[in-house]
Amino acid sequence: IIDLTELLGPLVLPGNETSVVEVGKISLTGENGLWGKGLILQDTYSPRTICASITVLEKNAEKNAEAKFHGPIAGSIWFRWLGGNAGDSTTDTVIYTNLHHTAKQKLSSVDFTEHHWKIYVTDIFGIGRGKDDCTVLQSVFDPDDSGSGKSIGDVDSRLGKIRVAVDTRKKQKTAYRDPVISLLPADLLGSHRNLYVVIFHPTHTDSVLACAKIKNRKFSLA
Repeated sequence: IIDLTELLGPLVLPGNETSVVEVGKISLTGENGLWGKGLILQDTYSPRTICASITVLEKNAEKNAEAKFHGPIAGSIWFRWLGGNAGDSTTDTVIYTNLHHTAKQKLSSVDFTEHHWKIYVTDIFGIGRGKDDCTVLQSVFDPDDSGSGKSIGDVDSRLGKIRVAVDTRKKQKTAYRDPVISLLPADLLGSHRNLYVVIFHPTHTDSVLACAKIKNRKFSLA
């Protein structure tokens, strides 16, 4: 959380003037960057609160993709990129997760389960047996030949296990920042491969519990 009131003082409204203030401790990207965060304005004299997303003005500077699960895990994993094309000087990646179990018999003693999760790749000829058929997935996405546990697809090695809510009323929404995954947009837009998010069983770590294809999504600002 970045408290702009402490850095710049309170924002005075109304006002038609435009002001520019340079703050050395704030950057656009990175762990403490503004991009991907939300801006919250709180009225000093009332409980009113206004919020907005911080984005960029350049067209096509941002890209989005979704891996949507239906069972036995349901929900979505969203990928949001800034840049990601060859030659881009500024890049950043945020991953949002919101998943829950669909099984009727649920563990009542815990609020969530934790799972290893990775990005797998298959060529276009491997999808004929079903778009979300986990059995066709054999290779972790590793375009740089970094090796086991070090590839772009080894998301859990960098970010830790993913949380899946047991009770939908107790959601486990999580946001991650992962600059290593900035190469994904180019692969998503190509037609020669398909990428999947694979979630493994919490105790039988070699067993695939669910998978979902990562699909390019267009977004609109409201």
